[in-house]
Amino acid sequence: MIFNTLDKKEFEIVELLRFFAAFAVMCVHIPSIGYGHLGVDLFFIISGFVMMYSTEHNHSNFFLKRIIRIVPLYWMATFILFIFAFFFPSFLLTTSANFIHLIKSLFFIPFEKGGEHAPILTLGWTLNLEMYFYLLFAISLTINKKLRGVICSFLIFILFIYFHSSDGFYKIAYGNSIVLEFILGILAYQLIVKKEFISLENLFYLTLIVMPAILKLLSFPMISDLLLNKFSARVYSEGLPLFVLFIVLLWMFREIKIGNIFILLGGASYSLYLLHVYVIFFIQRVLIDKFNIFSMNMIVILFIMIVCVLMSILSYLLFEKPITRYLRNKLPN
Repeated sequence: MIFNTLDKKEFEIVELLRFFAAFAVMCVHIPSIGYGHLGVDLFFIISGFVMMYSTEHNHSNFFLKRIIRIVPLYWMATFILFIFAFFFPSFLLTTSANFIHLIKSLFFIPFEKGGEHAPILTLGWTLNLEMYFYLLFAISLTINKKLRGVICSFLIFILFIYFHSSDGFYKIAYGNSIVLEFILGILAYQLIVKKEFISLENLFYLTLIVMPAILKLLSFPMISDLLLNKFSARVYSEGLPLFVLFIVLLWMFREIKIGNIFILLGGASYSLYLLHVYVIFFIQRVLIDKFNIFSMNMIVILFIMIVCVLMSILSYLLFEKPITRYLRNKLPN
């Protein structure tokens, strides 16, 4: 879900799409809405697409650039929440000042909290998968830059099968078929940028996406089991429809200039995605529950949305953008 701003104007639409993805996830956590989880799937597809795009001509320091883009805001937000949990433990619902959880959260190591894959910063579970993807992509770049998409997709698929067939906690993390949506993003790059509509490489990507369903059908004849299993069905029920929509939108609006405000919102999408849960929680817990200033209605929902977006823009302009520029300037040429 985290990537560089695209240089070419014909793909400005991606900036708008990643803002919509973050906005959709925000809506999941707003009381009375509770829908928009497809934003995560869209983020993963966008990640696969942009990692291919951004490394086409320059892939130096790839993994370091990804760390610089993700870590500063995530670490700052995690530390703040941990300190808050340490001094005001009764205020938070599920987060506690657990030092082991802190270390694992900071270094993107999945762990179980309340039966779920949930780091200290709740939405950090997606960053665990993003970093997992970036690591595999960096390995693939090192092996062969031209075949980076094929190698990375193969690694994702093999590890997905391995973790999905295991019985441990990592089945929840890396055995969720949402990781296959990175492959859909890679395929989208082949179709839109490379304009390779019929090729053995694209057939390979499609085979990797379809193969888990085939393997499951061979092992379990009941189709309903396939459809109801949340770990193996998400790529089919959410990923594939969004992949088609992503392709259509990129093709239709590839030369549309969306305006600087939407580019700004796209840039602020990481802050919106990462911080909105706690902005919403604060508004609900303090202003609504404790002081009973608001009741949950359309005006309050609109207020929450505006506050979340404004906070994300401030975070992006005052923290994300300056520190990312500073750290990138320190990278070796």
